Amino acid sequence: MRDTLILLLIPVLLTGFLVSLWFTPRLVARRRLRAVPVTAIGQLKQGERVKVSGAVVLDRALVAPLVGKRCAYWCAEVRSHNNNRSEEAGVHWEAVPFWLQDATGRVWVDPDIERFTLRSEVVARSGTLDEPSPDERALLDRMNVLATDLLGLYRKLSYRMEVLEEGERVAVLGTVAWVAVQGQPTLALVAGEEGLTVSDAKEVYH
Repeated sequence: MRDTLILLLIPVLLTGFLVSLWFTPRLVARRRLRAVPVTAIGQLKQGERVKVSGAVVLDRALVAPLVGKRCAYWCAEVRSHNNNRSEEAGVHWEAVPFWLQDATGRVWVDPDIERFTLRSEVVARSGTLDEPSPDERALLDRMNVLATDLLGLYRKLSYRMEVLEEGERVAVLGTVAWVAVQGQPTLALVAGEEGLTVSDAKEVYH
């Protein structure tokens, strides 16, 4: 009876896992982008909901911590690891507007950071025998995350970065509008009623 119950539960649990994965924000955003064809920037029209693919061009750049890359956006997530358990210890991000440029022109993007779906990677780790570097300490301070535990030992931490680099190719889904940039009317992609989505996944470039 017990074995039968376990066999019945396995497909239920697997189905639940796959359904939850299907509705993760990252995959939802990618499906939304794949469903829309690319429009050349030179063909954009006021009020249209479009997807544009091009390279990131910056008037003003951020420098992503830990990796030192010039970028329009970065997000750092620090996770704490203890006894095979991992939990979020802190998150910090920064973003600036940028130009998206293709062969036909360029368009202004003032990003909604909550809709970024970029590739991320663990770029550093610290722990009991490996204390945080000065750059890692500075990042922890921004997040108000302690480097040590109650015993004064260094916590096992990993540092994951998501970065929108200068020159990187991305796809942006948004609404076309005219906005003022440095006092000049400028064609832009804005959130509109459906939000603004930015992704560097290769399958959404076309």
